[in-house]
Amino acid sequence: MKVSKRVYGGEATQISPKLGKKLTRLFPDTTTRLTFYLLRGYLSIKKNLLKFILNVCLMKGPKAYYSCYTDSMEVKEVKIPIELKYSKDHEWIKMEGDIAIVGITDYAQEKLTDIVFVDFPEIGKEVEQGRNLCVVESVKSVSDVLSPISGEIVEVNRSLEDSPELVNSDPYEGGWIVKIKIKESDEFKNLLTAEEYTTFVTEKE
Repeated sequence: MKVSKRVYGGEATQISPKLGKKLTRLFPDTTTRLTFYLLRGYLSIKKNLLKFILNVCLMKGPKAYYSCYTDSMEVKEVKIPIELKYSKDHEWIKMEGDIAIVGITDYAQEKLTDIVFVDFPEIGKEVEQGRNLCVVESVKSVSDVLSPISGEIVEVNRSLEDSPELVNSDPYEGGWIVKIKIKESDEFKNLLTAEEYTTFVTEKE
């Protein structure tokens, strides 16, 4: 598995050898040619910066993430947003005040394949870190989802009743599973950062 870090909206600026030769003919003077390269680079950076600012303003999902490639029959990229925390059981957690939004990672859904049903816990149920939270059924298997944090279930994502495939297509946004009012903030020390989780799944592959 290969691992890379990317920033949303970023892209490399490259000059092909063929274009380089054309520029040499058009701008035989080195200083003029260097000015062209710098201007081109500046315009590229400005374009990407505007894209990045626009995406931030529109809140179009995670802005930065790690990515890795799974060694399956078909190589697939999975995203690991930097701002989230992760468990070694492949759940993610996002904090909003004292409420934790929980789902399964892109890596987990890719391994499970097409998800067809989510068996939600009851509202008000107390859950413990590392213990059963709910059950996710895919065309491949039935899997337990473990709670990354202790607390009380305050909301479940009813959208998944009609569209469980959101866990596959949008695991970090529309595919969230439950919201938990946390009890023990000390439990966060047991969770992984995006970088640590990327290393963890890389070693598993």
